Amino acid sequence: MFVDANIFIIAALQASGNGQKCREFIKKIEAGEQRSITSVLVLDEVLNSIEIHTGSRVKAKSIVEKILSTQNLEICEVNMKQFGKSIKYFEAGLRPRDALHVAVMLEQGVTTILSFDRDFDSIPAIKRQEP
Repeated sequence: MFVDANIFIIAALQASGNGQKCREFIKKIEAGEQRSITSVLVLDEVLNSIEIHTGSRVKAKSIVEKILSTQNLEICEVNMKQFGKSIKYFEAGLRPRDALHVAVMLEQGVTTILSFDRDFDSIPAIKRQEP
């Protein structure tokens, strides 16, 4: 399963509700219950979003460091080949970063994304799941 940025962001910023659900799923990753990947692009999104929402670079850095140290979470690099493949998902209506997430996950053989972003529902090659 590919873990989208909004899962980490909501886990960090919301005390209850979806925030709790996201933290519970992250615990499942750490326990090795779910093969999970994400990408360096997701880390960039989390870093930027947490800083914007909290006004704190220290908080943003701390959250990304926690993600980096999450056991059983594979963090994939992003390359030009994936970028080239992402164009068709961009043309299908995804934002550029989301299109690149799809290209990365499919290259890794992953067809499910954990995300609250319903835009992913428009891509037949993948399935979106919420925590």
